[in-house]
Amino acid sequence: MRCSVITHPEVLIDPTARIEDWALSPAGRARAARVPNVQSGFTRVVSSSEGKALDTAGIVARAWGVDVSVDGDLGELDRSATGYLEPREFQSTVDAFFDRPHESVRGWERAIDAQRRIESAVRRQTDLAGDETIAFIAHGGVGGLLLASLKRDADQSRPRPTRHGELFHVRRPHVASSLVVASDRRFSMRGTAAASHGAGGQHDAAHEPGGFRASDWWS
Repeated sequence: MRCSVITHPEVLIDPTARIEDWALSPAGRARAARVPNVQSGFTRVVSSSEGKALDTAGIVARAWGVDVSVDGDLGELDRSATGYLEPREFQSTVDAFFDRPHESVRGWERAIDAQRRIESAVRRQTDLAGDETIAFIAHGGVGGLLLASLKRDADQSRPRPTRHGELFHVRRPHVASSLVVASDRRFSMRGTAAASHGAGGQHDAAHEPGGFRASDWWS
């Protein structure tokens, strides 16, 4: 079976709200609405429980006419110990998070634990899926960690996702709990829509410029 991992695009940054409750920005919703124009054939959507992922899941699932189920283990790395950080402080903490994956930086979830968590969630869901084709809706940080693990990248601690949302494909061979990257072409949702409030800030746990842009065909 084959499935796709889609990370949500831009969000509205609200320092007064829980990060898990942040929603997609108008630009992010516009990008998410383009997904069904270029991807189809999914029979189920499995989403993170966070607001921005659920917004993305609802948009694509309605277009495909399929149901959404929720798996909390698809969530972004847990950084509740600090909550919102100003952009410069946030970026330095993100850098330390990826540079020291076996350490808890400022109380954040360790990168190695976040990587194991999302990979276990995707494996569990695909094991239960039978012949279903699943679209997983997740986040830039954990999505990059998942891709690095499945590709067995030597530098697994430094994934480079983009803040615009992205997509890559994985498939399950005829081996229980086995997953491989079906294509290493990773497509960015980067397009011409206006940037959201806070672009360049902490919409997700990693958004280094130039990441994963095999193509801008989503624009």
